[in-house]
Amino acid sequence: MKLVWDKKSDGITVSLQPYFVTTKKNKSYDTDDDPVWRLERQLRKAQHERKASVKLTAEDLDVVYCDEHIVVVNKPSGVLTVPGLHDRSSILTLAREKYQDTILPDKQIVHRLDMDTSGLVVFGRTEEASKSLHQQFRDRSVHKEYECIVMGLVQAVSPSEEFLIDLPLQRDHAHPPFRRVSTPDSEAAARNVLEELHRRDMKKHWKLKNPQQSQSRGRVLEYLTDLDATRIRLEPITGRTHQLRVHCAALGYPIIGDPTYSLFGEGAPFGGIEDLEAVIRRDDAKDETLCRGASDCLQEEWIKKHKPNESPMCLHAALLEIDHPTTGKRLKWEIPPTF
Repeated sequence: MKLVWDKKSDGITVSLQPYFVTTKKNKSYDTDDDPVWRLERQLRKAQHERKASVKLTAEDLDVVYCDEHIVVVNKPSGVLTVPGLHDRSSILTLAREKYQDTILPDKQIVHRLDMDTSGLVVFGRTEEASKSLHQQFRDRSVHKEYECIVMGLVQAVSPSEEFLIDLPLQRDHAHPPFRRVSTPDSEAAARNVLEELHRRDMKKHWKLKNPQQSQSRGRVLEYLTDLDATRIRLEPITGRTHQLRVHCAALGYPIIGDPTYSLFGEGAPFGGIEDLEAVIRRDDAKDETLCRGASDCLQEEWIKKHKPNESPMCLHAALLEIDHPTTGKRLKWEIPPTF
């Protein structure tokens, strides 16, 4: 099954009742004009900043594999993968402290996980190893799988049935520095922003880039009916920033605990495609209507069940498979999530 938006397709109009915008009073909170929404958003943002200040030590590292060429770490949620602008712990700095690597830090970085994403991350310990790993990521020979829990019961697909999400992503000019699904309207709006920046001689602050093809493959693992949620396995075919998070939000099933694209997040609601037509394409090319999200779930109930930033985001890099940079042997690690 393929969940895809195709500019060249006539498509089928779908139900766009998103998962988390209605309350018992049927009042919409999907607007920056609502004072309750603004207050909740600011509270979540402040909580997110406090969570980001948690300190770790090298002894806290959960090292899954290490030799003289690479190190693989199981990163906890709420910790940076690499150093940021602030003086906060990062997995890379702690790994360097633990193993006393002399290679420049920038040359060790092969890929990243978002701060709120937990799971497997690999670093090179020599320049030769890092170059090999970089090439593997460019060639897409690295195999990665993620496990997540999303809000709502994903009924558009049956359990274990594989589906493909194919939605192009772009930088979100209205919610920088986040990402959103690219649509004709959003691309036109981005061009208008660029023209205005040029007019004010501020063009260096914005570079208009073409939308990036973004594909994610997934399958339902189980329905968590007590939580009104679904556990999903996801494989990023492409490796765009925030790809899995935006794709899930765009389908109307945001990842639980996502501080940006879920409840009160600062990113564009629903990945930016609340008015977009979508199509489910099965192998037999028969089109079917896709109902995004669960229309009968109430926002207040989710806040009671799961408080953003107090619990970790339910997205975990569960599987990592690479070729060893020197021996060429295929290596595979798999660590289940804690949620």
